[in-house]
Amino acid sequence: MNANTLDTQAPGATGTTTKVGLVLAALLGLADIAGGISQLASDALLPVVVAATAIGLGAITVVLVPFAWRGAGWPSWTIIATRALSTLTALPAFFVPGVPAAAVIAATVGIALAVLAIVLILMRGRTPVPAGVR
Repeated sequence: MNANTLDTQAPGATGTTTKVGLVLAALLGLADIAGGISQLASDALLPVVVAATAIGLGAITVVLVPFAWRGAGWPSWTIIATRALSTLTALPAFFVPGVPAAAVIAATVGIALAVLAIVLILMRGRTPVPAGVR
């Protein structure tokens, strides 16, 4: 191979695209924690089980982001799983009658951002870099 040959990223390397996905996932995790805590009040829109699940998934995401940032593979997959499960907790907003429009919009935005974060994290190792740069 010569210096002009392109190869994929070295295993363990975290590219810019993945880092953007991880930052987005961390922000979504923090939003899950804050939103879940706010829903623990007696006049909450969500059941306590859903709020507790959101808090747990958000906490797992936030704790694992630094490990994924450093290039470990399993935290990235766990973050992807927590973000996917978090989107499932938002789906009832589209089917339960009486949900305020603001909550439906928030659920839509949250799902779209979670899908974007997952896609960006999955782009790990797909960025071409010159072979001699490793």
